[in-house]
Amino acid sequence: MKSLLKQAVHTVAVALMLVASSAFAEPQMAVTAPEKVLQKDAQLMQLYQTALSNNPNLAVFSAQAQGALSQQKQAASYEKLQVQLQSELSYAWMKKKDFGRTANQLKASYPLYQPDKTDLTQVATFQHDAAQWQLESQRQKLMLQLSELYYRYWSQQAQVDFLVKEQTSISSIMTQVRKRFQVGYQDLNDIAEIRARLDNNRADLLAAKQALAITESDLSALVGESVDLHRMKMPEDLPSDTLLNRVSSSQKVDAKIQPDWLLQNPQVKALEQQIMAANRQVDYEKNKNGVQLDAFGAYVYNDSDGNYYDDMQGVKGGLELKYPLYLGGRTDAAVSKSRAQVSAAQAQKRQLVLQLEATIRNSLLSYQAGVERLAALKAALSSNQEAVKATENGLRTGTRNILDLLNAQRSLHKAQRDVPLTKAKIWQSWFEFYGALGLLK
Repeated sequence: MKSLLKQAVHTVAVALMLVASSAFAEPQMAVTAPEKVLQKDAQLMQLYQTALSNNPNLAVFSAQAQGALSQQKQAASYEKLQVQLQSELSYAWMKKKDFGRTANQLKASYPLYQPDKTDLTQVATFQHDAAQWQLESQRQKLMLQLSELYYRYWSQQAQVDFLVKEQTSISSIMTQVRKRFQVGYQDLNDIAEIRARLDNNRADLLAAKQALAITESDLSALVGESVDLHRMKMPEDLPSDTLLNRVSSSQKVDAKIQPDWLLQNPQVKALEQQIMAANRQVDYEKNKNGVQLDAFGAYVYNDSDGNYYDDMQGVKGGLELKYPLYLGGRTDAAVSKSRAQVSAAQAQKRQLVLQLEATIRNSLLSYQAGVERLAALKAALSSNQEAVKATENGLRTGTRNILDLLNAQRSLHKAQRDVPLTKAKIWQSWFEFYGALGLLK
């Protein structure tokens, strides 16, 4: 009795330990589709819908998917009943006698044992599924490219705005300096330095506007029609994402990347289908030159008035067996080639997974750095505004000079520029993360 009691206590203790360990274990983060971000940004949604209609690359992959579907139907037809009509009407000029002849045969056949036809159908099915996933991959790739150009445009627009503000500040200070110089309160060297800054600003502004125009041109090419972004505004919101926030807050990003995260990526799925197709192709090459058995029935009407050996009228039916005896090593060579294609597809999948994992890590690090930098910039905006006020007061009391004010204004404008730059980078990291997961649907 005591031994039974001890065993029961031990069992309960073990169960409690297991429950406690599972309770304190870190929960696995499920990967689900992100928030409907495109619905929140109507501008980007409109550009994406237009690009879906106009992008020629999508039309190519759509045509390939349709071709794969036709190939699948063609392969499946070989496993069904086949009916053929063969008819001949001829006249023969022989040495002893000339005669006319008609030969007609209506034949129906059905495959009883043709494993290669089943293999071929499966190969075509896997290839069709792969083509469908490749089409989906191109759609998501288009969204990723579009978002990258979209937010690059807003980053460059922020740079242009910064340079315009800086130019306004420099021009205003230049006017003040010239007035002060006329009355002897300003050094000529200060005027030269400010003029140099103004010239550099103008050169930088021209380069920034050129880069902005190039990005707008690239965006129009991707969308497929002219895009007028001057009427649009950069989105102010940031992604509110539980998965990204939880993962990026961890100090060990690598430990948070789970293998099942990539299971929904359409590129990975396409390669998996290609691997299965290549494996089934191996079976097809093995069975193609193997035993094949058909059942057939035929109605025959051959007539030449007894002048030809196969004159007959009636119905025949039976089984037809095909088995090649020697093919000179053709089967072994074909099987070896198909196995090499399997190895190549598996290597491509492994390489793709490594690239996607690197993209996930980099996007997480970039997202985390962007969020932290944005918080620091908000504090920097306040401190730079105070610095400008302090410099203006110092200029009145004589403890600061005009160049100090120019530097303070530049720092403030730079912080104002970096806020939209950082927001754009956060969004780009968001799209890269979910693009690698294959969830930009």
